[in-house]
Amino acid sequence: MISNAACKGTAKETANNEPDEPRHIQMTNARCPRCAEAKVGLSDIIHAGHNHHRYQLECIACGNSWYASSGAVSVLASDSKMV
Repeated sequence: MISNAACKGTAKETANNEPDEPRHIQMTNARCPRCAEAKVGLSDIIHAGHNHHRYQLECIACGNSWYASSGAVSVLASDSKMV
């Protein structure tokens, strides 16, 4: 029989997997390619120079993360969500 403690991991492992504090993420109008939800936030902007930016997007619903061109993100919501 496996104990409950063995299933959950040690306190140190649990602490390492949890974010230190909630982060604000700017929402977009993009859809997740994995789950098709419209709950996609902007994680990072990669400046490629000469106004050619790439965006790292993250789906709030399923956790999928991917990179997209600036054309894929046409609208950034004005309010931020905490994740």
